[in-house]
Amino acid sequence: MIHQERGNSIDLRQLIFPAVVVVAFSFFLFRLWMLQVVQAEELQTKVERLKSTMVEVEAPRGLIVDRQGRTLAGVRSEYIVTAIPQVMKKHPEMLEKLAFLTGATVDEINKNLSEGYWRPSIPVPAVNNITVAQATKLIEAKDLMGVDVLPQPSRFYSEPKMFSHILGYVRTPDKKDVERFQKMEKEVPDLVGKMGLEYSHDRDLSGDKGRLEVVMDGKNKPARVAEETPAMPGDKLVLGLDYDVQKAAYEALGDRNGAVVAIEPKTGVILCFVSAPTYDITKWLRGLSKPEYQALIDDERKPLLNRAVATPYMPGSTFKIVTTIAALIAGKFDPNRTVYCAHGLKIGKRMLRCTGFHSSVSFHRAFQSSCNAYFADLGLRAGPDALRKAAEMCGLGTKSGIDLRGERSGNVPTDEWMKRAYDRGWYPGDTANFAIGQGGITATPLELANMVSLVANRGKMYQPTFIRTVIHANGQQESVKPIEIHHSDAPDSFWDILQSAMASVMSAGTGKRGRINGLEWAGKTGSAENRRGSKTDSAFVGYAPLNDPKIAIAVVVENAGHGGEVAVPIAAKVIETYLFPPKPNQIPLGGANSEAKPSTSAALEGSPSAR
Repeated sequence: MIHQERGNSIDLRQLIFPAVVVVAFSFFLFRLWMLQVVQAEELQTKVERLKSTMVEVEAPRGLIVDRQGRTLAGVRSEYIVTAIPQVMKKHPEMLEKLAFLTGATVDEINKNLSEGYWRPSIPVPAVNNITVAQATKLIEAKDLMGVDVLPQPSRFYSEPKMFSHILGYVRTPDKKDVERFQKMEKEVPDLVGKMGLEYSHDRDLSGDKGRLEVVMDGKNKPARVAEETPAMPGDKLVLGLDYDVQKAAYEALGDRNGAVVAIEPKTGVILCFVSAPTYDITKWLRGLSKPEYQALIDDERKPLLNRAVATPYMPGSTFKIVTTIAALIAGKFDPNRTVYCAHGLKIGKRMLRCTGFHSSVSFHRAFQSSCNAYFADLGLRAGPDALRKAAEMCGLGTKSGIDLRGERSGNVPTDEWMKRAYDRGWYPGDTANFAIGQGGITATPLELANMVSLVANRGKMYQPTFIRTVIHANGQQESVKPIEIHHSDAPDSFWDILQSAMASVMSAGTGKRGRINGLEWAGKTGSAENRRGSKTDSAFVGYAPLNDPKIAIAVVVENAGHGGEVAVPIAAKVIETYLFPPKPNQIPLGGANSEAKPSTSAALEGSPSAR
């Protein structure tokens, strides 16, 4: 046999398996290189994030300071106790222990928890401002489920009573607050404003929360911070209020019921705003108990009532300013025309009484001595429609739009109002009463301050506001621009006559107890009957200086007697403090423990006036 030698032949099928092995091995090597070298850092981050948690960081609330930069509402760090409402509800025995360890009452804790029941699984502040020793005991306690101790920026007020009706207070948000912030397209903070500027400027003050991404270790304990988004503090509000002026008004009112409102006429910025009696806003910060709240509600002096914007009073003779403007509108103003006053003016069968026997009197002397007979006659000649138009021009009967909750407007009586109130028509006697600030006409102290600021500005009134400047977290400053809300086209000659008459009230008329050395200023006193007591309400409006107005003021003191005897000295003290302030080294920064005393004038003496 002949054998032919053959070469080695490789079957294609024999190559497939090793080729697949080589490719697979190469892929795994490449993938391993990608995971261990190229993507190592990214994968490590992803693994950490699977074991991380997001922690919110509350933004410090914006400061509120007076025009000199003295803190009225500040921020400080304190320990708070948080609790989960639904856990505490299931384990009521923990409430007793929590109360024992913190010194709070069960009722106080329950009230704080109740504000968070709309989100029962989220921790809410249960006890505020605990001590380090109390915090340590709580941390060491092992049977307090859902309870935690956290450091948190908290609100404090340097003067918890003197500015309470202005600042308001902050509390844990409820459903209404959540809806309010949702409309603002803003995240809900842990504490929101409930009253005052804290409420009306919540958006500016609340800031934006920060975020901490915390990596947890194998024992589920915080190991390190993976990523941080810092909290953005709220804006700083610089008010037009002056601490010393506010203190002067607060002390001058003393324990009497009433209000003092002062405005910068050329801008509408509030300089002073006091409602008395007042209340302690720190009680709301720690949580007001039901008995404490009920005691405030039942207090016959009504300390929660903001008399400056929510209590309309009869303006009395201060309304004679409006009657004068009404006469001009009706074309009936003649400063030289005289009216005979024999202790009053007879209107039909009724005698409208005056405080004195003024005989034949023209405008200037009638205004100076506050003659009811003259202004009743002037009102009758002008007519009720002109009185209503003038009142509206002076901002009476309408809300001003001030940045506070609860503003009410006074009443400007109409024919319809008379039918509702007394079931009768309008008589000439009603017009006479209207003209001297009695009957159905009422105004809040804020409205009266706006009215006299219009006179000071010779026909212009600006919307009142507390905010002078907003300082944003980035340092940018934004000044509030004046907004004109009422205007009068009266000629300069008219303002000259009216302002001159108002100046004579202070120099030789019913306001002479308010004379201040070296200062010429203008005003009008008033006294109005009321149903609260036997004495009249004491009222005054004025502005200073006469020819360059920097402050316009209204004072109302309930059941205090004649305006010239009570309200005028209060206004004089406030104006003197504002225009002649203490020296800078007498003004302590912060104001809370101020010992500086405003200067007083020796010229506040004089015989009591009739009105």
